[in-house]
Amino acid sequence: MGAPASRYIYGAGRSPARGTRTDDRDASPIEDPEMMGSHTLQQSVEAFLNMLRVERGASTHTLKAYRNDLASFARHLDTSGSPPPAVWTRSLFDAFVNALRAQGLSDSSIARRLTALRVFLRHLFAEGLIPQDLTRWIEVPRRSRRLPGVLTPDQVRSLLEPTPANASRGQRRRRVRDDALLELLYATGTRASEATSLKITDVNLAMGYLRCVGKGNKERVIPLGRRAAARVKEYLDRVRARRPDSTRSPFLFPGRKGRAIRRETLWRRLQSRAAATGIGGRVYPHLLRHSFATHLLRNGADLRIVQELLGHASVATTQIYTHVDAARLRAIHESFHPRA
Repeated sequence: MGAPASRYIYGAGRSPARGTRTDDRDASPIEDPEMMGSHTLQQSVEAFLNMLRVERGASTHTLKAYRNDLASFARHLDTSGSPPPAVWTRSLFDAFVNALRAQGLSDSSIARRLTALRVFLRHLFAEGLIPQDLTRWIEVPRRSRRLPGVLTPDQVRSLLEPTPANASRGQRRRRVRDDALLELLYATGTRASEATSLKITDVNLAMGYLRCVGKGNKERVIPLGRRAAARVKEYLDRVRARRPDSTRSPFLFPGRKGRAIRRETLWRRLQSRAAATGIGGRVYPHLLRHSFATHLLRNGADLRIVQELLGHASVATTQIYTHVDAARLRAIHESFHPRA
């Protein structure tokens, strides 16, 4: 048994000419002992993540996802006898895919891990740490196009019902905070990570907007809406201003010790709220983002405006929300088409 994956040696030698092409079906090992050098796998991963952070502005959550996906490949290498990069072949990557399928992972999850691995291997090749571009041996499965789940307007209203008058003092404090956070999520379509990391200086209640930093460190300004602004103001006046640890925190929704509230806490509070209001099925923070986009488009909002509000780099990503209201489209078709 060889050394574990964390001890693999990567070469720091020369790369082949970019125009050099080998047979894509060739599964013979790479033979270039001069490529072997002093880089371990762990060092290469850390350098890669640092490049993503510095050069591409990757968020903490993106970096964590890459780290987890690459750790999955490292574990596979350990169970495969710890082969060094010089003998990596197509069969190694095919076995990795089969191992992921054996774990019960979906095509979407497998595609994400393989995409992360491909980006990492391209980085190693560009840095001269492996002698050939190994991505030609990795085939990413096509992801099935899944339509996002959406809450109905009535379900949203029940989720955002104001705090009941008979709630205890502690319940009211938590409920007022939850009211503000959930109303803000639905009013702005922000991701859970964006909403929980908002700082108090990011919100302008007088003007009715917030400043949000999303994926790729891209900043956007989103209207807050009258109801969300009122809920946030109530939370600031009645809850946040009365907690010393909160007043010293820069975050709009601080958790313990003034740190940003955890996404897991938000998820649990939303689950609890959904159960209390009788909403069945999976209810999660991103569902409010899906509902935000779908309800805007259903009521006539321009697709490009919704793209801007969501912070999507491509309008094609936003376009999926034009397909989620199939029941409404069928009803319109049956009502107005002469041969429906």
